[in-house]
Amino acid sequence: MSPASLAWALRAASSMDEYHRRSQSIEIVWTGPSFQGCALRRTDQVLLDLVQGAHHSLTIVTFAAYDIPHIAQALKEAAKRRIEITMILESSDASAGKLSFVALDALGTMAAKIARIYVWPMDKREKDESGHYGCLHVKCAIADDSVALISSANLTGYALNLNMELGLLIRGGDIPPSIAGYLRQMIKSGVLAPVRSRHIEPMIR
Repeated sequence: MSPASLAWALRAASSMDEYHRRSQSIEIVWTGPSFQGCALRRTDQVLLDLVQGAHHSLTIVTFAAYDIPHIAQALKEAAKRRIEITMILESSDASAGKLSFVALDALGTMAAKIARIYVWPMDKREKDESGHYGCLHVKCAIADDSVALISSANLTGYALNLNMELGLLIRGGDIPPSIAGYLRQMIKSGVLAPVRSRHIEPMIR
């Protein structure tokens, strides 16, 4: 490659890198103690905006969900808008009774009827020599494959209002579609299985 060609290749790579930086924004999301001058947005506010702003699809992954009336209402409205809602939750068996699958009232009746609900079956989980297995501890939400909230917060009143939680809101770029695509692949491959019953209410703090 001639020096001139190499120079143009470097200019093109630099321009592409700058394009990706400008097309993606990352915002810190926080719930917990605040102080004067802190401009961080709360987890519940960001999640609510993400649900309300969805145009086509919405995927939510959480270990637990309850006591979230404002999020439940937003999900109901999303269901009315015919947003394709996918919920991935921890299973009752895998949680050793910590999660009680009683009702999906926490996420809204209408959303429960329309949402596609999946769990990580026990027979799809690896175990160690002592028979211990992992849990579905992911907490994230993706709207339209273009906006992703990755957070330590469960979908609970405690996590969204009282706990100390930290997350990132990512708009644009390759990360949101990559997460959404990976989750879809796990569903397609059977790692995540559909739940027939639409009555699920995890009960954990």
